[in-house]
Amino acid sequence: MDDVRIPYKEGTVKQAKAKTTSFGRVVKVHPLGRQPEDVWQISIINSQARERTAFATQKPEALLKRIIKASSDPGNLVLDCFVGSGTTARTAQKLGRRWIGCDINKGAIHLTSRELQKIIVKQIEKKETKYPNFSIYKVNDYDLQLLKTEAIELAVQHIGIQRMRTDAFFDGYLGKNLVKIIDFNHPLTLLDLQLLQDELKKRPDEDRDITIVSLGKELVVAPWIDEWNKKHPVNKIRLIELKTDKKYGNFLIHKSAEAKIKVERIDKRKTLVEIQNFISPTIVE
Repeated sequence: MDDVRIPYKEGTVKQAKAKTTSFGRVVKVHPLGRQPEDVWQISIINSQARERTAFATQKPEALLKRIIKASSDPGNLVLDCFVGSGTTARTAQKLGRRWIGCDINKGAIHLTSRELQKIIVKQIEKKETKYPNFSIYKVNDYDLQLLKTEAIELAVQHIGIQRMRTDAFFDGYLGKNLVKIIDFNHPLTLLDLQLLQDELKKRPDEDRDITIVSLGKELVVAPWIDEWNKKHPVNKIRLIELKTDKKYGNFLIHKSAEAKIKVERIDKRKTLVEIQNFISPTIVE
């Protein structure tokens, strides 16, 4: 706890004298200050502060510094699951801790990466860090939340589904099968299958089989479908899982940003830059 002690005012340590309690204990003022109290007096980030990033939920580095010092040692691993402006990762880097930062917001990752690079460059110049680099990993397919409509339409084209706009539940046909497309923001779940089962109960004369299209599935889904198909000679269910299906899989790809640029000099002071083609980091083929 010595790292987070609150220093006494100047002169307090010199003036303070050792006291003996009624139990015979000798009490001295700790030279590094008193232990932190329940309420911490930490100033907010003012508008001119160097650490200010204009991120809405940014916390003062002084706050994270105290928390990290109190709860970890140099070399320990600090995890921030909502990295935001990167204050936790930056402070951990400065304090000689390893760190992991996660965020669904690409802007947050970009901001954190940029600020960390500045810190690491300075540390390398001063030979102050054991951790001179870091990596960025893309996990899962959260971009589909931003491309929901486009992703579904691409899946329809990829598989060859004939769209049906008149049915409130099913999305189209694939051959003779009715097609149900599961929201790409979550994997196929037992709840989705229960909703399908409830819908079929409303259609006792429906004898067509069902094709479900999903992006991922829960582990319990496959045995449920197997059991369903054993008991139902009609309305059999076929699953097209767009990550692993033998015929329709490989729907998703991860690409780095690519651009085809044409640069033309207009005069000594002007240059025309034309972006003829651009592929953003995306997951939809």
